[in-house]
Order: sequence, then structure tokens, then C-alpha cells
Amino acid sequence: MAFDGTYKVVTTTPMGLKTDTLIVKTEGTTLSGTFAESPLTEATVNGNEFSFQATVKGPIGKMNAGISGKIEGDKFTGTSKTKLGTFPCTGEKA
Repeated sequence: MAFDGTYKVVTTTPMGLKTDTLIVKTEGTTLSGTFAESPLTEATVNGNEFSFQATVKGPIGKMNAGISGKIEGDKFTGTSKTKLGTFPCTGEKA
């Protein structure tokens, strides 16, 4: 699928921009890979929409992040939801 690959992901937070790496591979409607060096869980893709969970480092330590978005060519737009709030994010193939 066109979504497979390595992405530079930028999340806009109240503390500034946070940059992470997403490595993703699709098998049917299932995604596998890593985000911020953490394995993806609950990871799915349906058409051009995707979602996954991952553990990320935050200002108060490790926390779960739920990322979801819409794929458009070699880019995506979406949101990152953590216990600190929901923040916009974008990704572009590296």
C-alpha cells in the first residue's frame, strides 16, 4: 500500500513542535511498525484513514498516544490524543 514507509511526524503541542519518526507497513487493514521507537498497537488502516496507539515520551514521562488521520499521497494530517489533550499532527514520507 502507498502508506508503507518512514514518515517524519510533527505534532503541534502547547510546548512547541514535537518531531518523531513513524515506520509503518500495511497487511490488509492491519498496520505494524513503530512510532517514536515504540511498537504500534491497535493499528488499523481503512481506505485512506488510519489509527494506532503507541507509548511516547512526554513532559511528565511516558504516556499513551492515540494517533489517527487521513492519508493524502506521501503525506497525512491527523491528531494525537494523550492525557494532556488532543493536538494536530502532520506526517511526510522521509
